[in-house]
Amino acid sequence: MATIIKFPNRSQAEPKQRLPAESELTPTKDLQHPGIAGWALKVLCVVAVLLWPWVRWFVILDVLFQFCRMIYHWNTPGTFADLTFLLHFGVLTAITYFVSTLKPKDL
Repeated sequence: MATIIKFPNRSQAEPKQRLPAESELTPTKDLQHPGIAGWALKVLCVVAVLLWPWVRWFVILDVLFQFCRMIYHWNTPGTFADLTFLLHFGVLTAITYFVSTLKPKDL
């Protein structure tokens, strides 16, 4: 009985890829010393993560207040409560995204 799928013999299998040389594995000098911007991003990330449980509640309460204010001033011209709510909600979303996804390489 003939097989439908022909598996390759061990001699026909592809050879293993070579391992990268040690010089290719070492990072460049620019990656080792990120400078002031990289250091500031690391500090900001650590501070944001450590303070996030408390800051989150304050920001959520602020967004809730802005939402209630927007509903109260729904038909009042000139208050711009809707744009203020969207701005505060956008800040909450951006900070949540920053804390949950951003992780510097050296931490």
